[in-house]
Amino acid sequence: MKPTSIAVASLLTIAATFTLACGSSSNQTPATTPTLTVAPVSTPTPTPTATPAFITYSDESIGFSMSIPSSWNEPVLETSAVLFTAPSTCSGLEVMAAVSKVKSSGTSLQTNWESTKDAIEEYEAYDLISEDDITVSAIAAKELTFTATTDSATIQMTYCMLIDGKTLWVLFFSCAPDCWDTYESSFNTMLNSFEILD
Repeated sequence: MKPTSIAVASLLTIAATFTLACGSSSNQTPATTPTLTVAPVSTPTPTPTATPAFITYSDESIGFSMSIPSSWNEPVLETSAVLFTAPSTCSGLEVMAAVSKVKSSGTSLQTNWESTKDAIEEYEAYDLISEDDITVSAIAAKELTFTATTDSATIQMTYCMLIDGKTLWVLFFSCAPDCWDTYESSFNTMLNSFEILD
């Protein structure tokens, strides 16, 4: 298995593990270096619930910043990923987002993307919702939204990948499918606010 495939598989395992954790975070280590600052961010699409206030999460050690809902739990570090979770579960599953930075193997975005898609499509009851070419932090990126079953629970996830020089960035957003409409606007704000720090 290629190093990128291992990283992708690890991140998907983290996603499944944290999504199915149902709010249990007793063994997670809080991030200590990053800072949180208040920054007003408007959400582009209205949601059926109140629009949350956002704060800017900035992590200079990993090298990114992103707006996150101010009501979400304290971010945690897990291996090379920063995980963000909502304060409560939805339909019994964790609502989460994560950012991971991995050294690129030198292959193209398309090659990494195809390898990732192959791994994701192996999930039980995988169902593609959309696949798009997008721009994140002024860099060409790939985005995949799908549902799949992991450990007998169904999740919906948006998985995004971009390469900046020799760095592969992976961002994902996940919750129970019946909660997606509630969190989609927040997920979009988080993704659209992602910035790579110099």
